[in-house]
Amino acid sequence: AGAAGPEERRTCQVRRSSKYHQTCVPLEVRRGVFVSLVALEPSVWKQTGGWTPTCSQRFLRGLCHFFACLQRSWESPGPVRDGGTIAIPSFLGYHKCQADTIRESPRSRTMSECFDQRIALTVDVVIFTLLDNALKVLLIRRRREPFAGMWALPGGFVHPQESLEDAARRVLYEESGATDVYLEQLYTFGHPDRDPRQRVVTVAYFALVSADRLPLDVQSPRSSERGWWPAYEPPPLAFDHADILAYALQRLRYKLEYTAVGFQLLPETFTLTELQMAYETILREQLDKRNFRRKVLAAGILEETDAFKSGGHRPARLYRFRREATVESTARRLFP
Repeated sequence: AGAAGPEERRTCQVRRSSKYHQTCVPLEVRRGVFVSLVALEPSVWKQTGGWTPTCSQRFLRGLCHFFACLQRSWESPGPVRDGGTIAIPSFLGYHKCQADTIRESPRSRTMSECFDQRIALTVDVVIFTLLDNALKVLLIRRRREPFAGMWALPGGFVHPQESLEDAARRVLYEESGATDVYLEQLYTFGHPDRDPRQRVVTVAYFALVSADRLPLDVQSPRSSERGWWPAYEPPPLAFDHADILAYALQRLRYKLEYTAVGFQLLPETFTLTELQMAYETILREQLDKRNFRRKVLAAGILEETDAFKSGGHRPARLYRFRREATVESTARRLFP
């Protein structure tokens, strides 16, 4: 076996001969292990009359010997020299192989080298809510390096026996105390330099929580300070969290136009005015009141309640979202 380094792959031209054929086959050395795929040439089939029980026995013996050689080579690699000889199995038995030349080949990493890489996996959660007639995002102040003292999105490492969504819901609960809320996978961010500590790939999620479902008296395990910041005017953020937040805002606006996901930011019951204000806040544009109400009522996703909200000239009727309603609309905008 050859002593190939972690960043190299060496290629040998090996001459294999038997009573049936003689040919040169490529033999590769990867991390000190010879790897050879030995094919059965058509000439063998013609001279042996096809596959026989004897061929099967020789094939199995050769295959077992081949993997035994691989194991010994991996455990105690040694050098390969020009003109050296190695025995590799073929489908018809064992053959001595003469290594004529060895040359370096700049190729990609082998599979074993890829498994040796240390890549951490995290989740980051963009938590949106509506507070004081503004779209807010939950941020935490980091107390450890890197970026100690800077604001960041809630996040954490994925545990070995944990799915991505379970990890995101755990982070969501630890930072906001919210459970059973809308959560959607956003995007995967994996730039090699996004974390100065090591290679870290993060899967971003975004959550929509109504303000009346946020018990913020929970203790954060990652930060002693957190707060709700304007989503469109956040402070400087650690890592690449500014890009994650911008992508989450774009996704939210797109989904708001074609789905009824915006109801997740409202309380259980609401007025049509409150609904319109929520959409105007997120979309950052004014909507025509009459046109908005006509379309939202025609969509069949709301149902009236018997309750009213006092205020203004006359009480306003309260509505709720119909959970069984079909909210997806891909052919047109749901709201103007």
